[in-house]
Amino acid sequence: MTDKPSHAAYLGPDYPHWNTTLSDGSQVLIRPIGPQDAAAEKAFIESLSPQSRRNRFLGQIAHPSDEFIHQLTDIDYVNDVALAAIAPEGGGYKIVGVSRYAVDSSRKACECAVVVADSWQGKGLGTALMECLKTLATERGLLSMKSVDLAENWEMRDLASALGFHSSPDPTDPHQVIHTISLVCDTGSATAAIRSDLAI
Repeated sequence: MTDKPSHAAYLGPDYPHWNTTLSDGSQVLIRPIGPQDAAAEKAFIESLSPQSRRNRFLGQIAHPSDEFIHQLTDIDYVNDVALAAIAPEGGGYKIVGVSRYAVDSSRKACECAVVVADSWQGKGLGTALMECLKTLATERGLLSMKSVDLAENWEMRDLASALGFHSSPDPTDPHQVIHTISLVCDTGSATAAIRSDLAI
């Protein structure tokens, strides 16, 4: 379970954060990504299996460029939000999952994405990352969230369904599906403890 609520007014590179216990008892810290995470983000992407990279980026990115990593870690936290799940490794840390959203031109909706390290899948981490992201989007007044994914990505279909997303074919690409959800601002429930019991 996730034990620390957020407060959207203070959203930035160091806050909020959540200490999360996964279904197997392992623990991660979910917090905003910053420029200091560039090396860890690159290592995380390179550690993903080809299928996980394909699912996340709708294609293959075996070795992301420094420019691409900069885009993924230099977040303004006005238009974009990115959260990393952090696990200790030796004397440092590693990223084992990431969720993010980008606000669209309407300023009322956002597109989101989530990816979890292959060895950390099936522990509820994807659920926890997405619940944290939904909480922040709701608290910041966004009205809806969507994710565009490969139609063959059944793990994301299951996760989206469990989180209450509605799925429909992408009218512009038969190989893709669009998951959408309406966000209702309820500060009482939005800041409640986030469940992460689903093994996704």
